Amino acid sequence: MKVFDSIKRKALLSLTLTFGILFAAATALIYYLEMPLAYGFYVSLTVAGLQYLLGPFIIEMLFEISFERDIKDTDPRLYEFLERTCSELGMPMPKIGIIDDGNPNAFTYGHIPRNARIVVTTGLIDLLTEEELEAVAAHELGHIKNYDFILMTIVSVIPMLLYQIYAFTNRDKGKPTYLIGLMAYGAYIISQYAVLFFSRVREYYADNFSVRTVNSDDALGSALVKIAYGFVKVENKKPAKANALGVVNNLQSQSFVLNNYKAAECGKVIEKLINWDIKSIWGRLYELSSTHPLTAKRIMAMKGKNIENRGISFKQVSSFAAQVFLNYLPHAAAVILSISSIRENFAWRMPLAGIARGLYESFIANPVNMAVFGAALLIRYYYIYGNKHQANSIEELLMREDASPIKGIPAVLEGTIVGRGIPGLFYSEDLIIDDGSGIMLLDYKQPLRFLEFLFGTFLVEELIERKVKVVGWYRRANRPYFLCKNIVMRDKKVVCYPYLINKIAGYAFLAAGLITYIFRMI
Repeated sequence: MKVFDSIKRKALLSLTLTFGILFAAATALIYYLEMPLAYGFYVSLTVAGLQYLLGPFIIEMLFEISFERDIKDTDPRLYEFLERTCSELGMPMPKIGIIDDGNPNAFTYGHIPRNARIVVTTGLIDLLTEEELEAVAAHELGHIKNYDFILMTIVSVIPMLLYQIYAFTNRDKGKPTYLIGLMAYGAYIISQYAVLFFSRVREYYADNFSVRTVNSDDALGSALVKIAYGFVKVENKKPAKANALGVVNNLQSQSFVLNNYKAAECGKVIEKLINWDIKSIWGRLYELSSTHPLTAKRIMAMKGKNIENRGISFKQVSSFAAQVFLNYLPHAAAVILSISSIRENFAWRMPLAGIARGLYESFIANPVNMAVFGAALLIRYYYIYGNKHQANSIEELLMREDASPIKGIPAVLEGTIVGRGIPGLFYSEDLIIDDGSGIMLLDYKQPLRFLEFLFGTFLVEELIERKVKVVGWYRRANRPYFLCKNIVMRDKKVVCYPYLINKIAGYAFLAAGLITYIFRMI
């Protein structure tokens, strides 16, 4: 049920690095040799076919999945449920794998129902009630029963075919076919979002399958709250019928308030979490590029309720616009300050040389522009990365409806590292922290992706089960997460450097520009 998108994104990461490079190289060769369009179609179909055939084996190479541990011993009730459900549906019993990781998650993969695998983490088994665990397993069975492996492979071919049309017609810019190529490229961009939309639809179908199979919409809904939001304060192994999701049953589209559960401690947190999904502009945007619907929408759909369009307030629009403007302020400053010089020096035969010459004239030869660019960097830095870090619990942060993916809320978390951000992936650099009130993804970043890979491959295992203090910023996209500044343990400190580099770069450009200007004035 991979609510976090991480498993699919990671499988897509590895598959993209493998098959995406193959597709790009083959397409470039076809373009260079001026081969017929049919060869481009053959390449697209071949790459999609290889991805479909080899994908499961690549996943098992990258993920530390154990199929030796018998689910009968780990969770006998879950095994009995799967065996009984598969027998009733007339489908083969899938192979069950376990990932030893505290990050609660589950996913399925394979070619056809006969060789499908369902993978669950130990964190999922530990945190969910029996009813919730069965609902999650039923969701995964829904993907298998609905042949989603094959359907998603077929749909993913469409963007590749459209890109081949664009690449083929792009050769003749002076012919009418060039216009067809431009339209194909536009269709290619749209089709990528269409594939994501189709994936979200398949999630709704799998949710519906789960609800019908376990004859309850509460179990999967409460599981989603724990998995997607990280709110796991509800007593573990408590019967799902007593969960706090009464908030959804009584959620009114106009007021978004709790009725029966208004006084419930956990109900308040769930109300805030659902409110963000429903009302935030950011939530709507992030859903467009996500393989999964927003969690609130999934819960509401299971309840048979529609989310009415409440419109967008002026306060929301102004806050959104301010954050976008300040986030891209350095980029806008660089373009505005250098566009005229680049245009004067640009030549199609040597485009990079022209751009380099334009940047030199705009900044190195013009200290005022350099200082302005440095000031833009600092304005962005101090706006996005606040420095008043205060101790918070995860529960307190989850209640913040003002969270966004740009302007971080400075905070300090203390808890235990229980798993990787992408459970089972040997090089996953992100972490999961548990502070007793909830669990949250710790987003670890370095200036170079290679440094993140090294950290995930060689150092993360040392942090598992260790108590830590994490300084950083709380953010919210399609899920809550915490952007790390540093991770402090008793005997060591792990520092993330991108933020320090941004700050140093801002002051360096500002100081260099002002000093150069002063010296030239003298």
